[in-house]
Amino acid sequence: MSIPKPKDFPVGSAQYPRRRGLKGILVVDDDKLVRWSVREALRANYRIWTAESAEQALKVIRRLKSLDAVLVDIRLPGSSGYELIPLLRAERPELKIFVMTAYDQDSAPRQAFSVRADGYLSKPFAIETLVDMMASHLISVPPPPRKKPPL
Repeated sequence: MSIPKPKDFPVGSAQYPRRRGLKGILVVDDDKLVRWSVREALRANYRIWTAESAEQALKVIRRLKSLDAVLVDIRLPGSSGYELIPLLRAERPELKIFVMTAYDQDSAPRQAFSVRADGYLSKPFAIETLVDMMASHLISVPPPPRKKPPL
């Protein structure tokens, strides 16, 4: 028995649901395993893009029309996650931004919220914690019903 390739499942099948209408998340981490793990954990319910540096993340968000959240590591090559967050806010103020780090666990949460992060995860974290955080912050609120104009 061979392992099916993605082309064996048409878009819209149970294995690969249609991606339109799903919230989009950019994962920024220099660790390939972290990027892969987060992508695998979230891809069933979100569109996921990845970047390994702040510079690459900025290129990605400039290219994407629809993006809802960024999950960013603090220690990145080049610019840090703390330096990236204000740039993300300037480009896309509506984004939800979540910080994750394995370093400076005493001061990192305070620093993350001082640069207006919407959430913080301390590495290592349980995948369930990540899934719950994304679900609670990216919940869709339907628009209010439109009132019919009087006749």
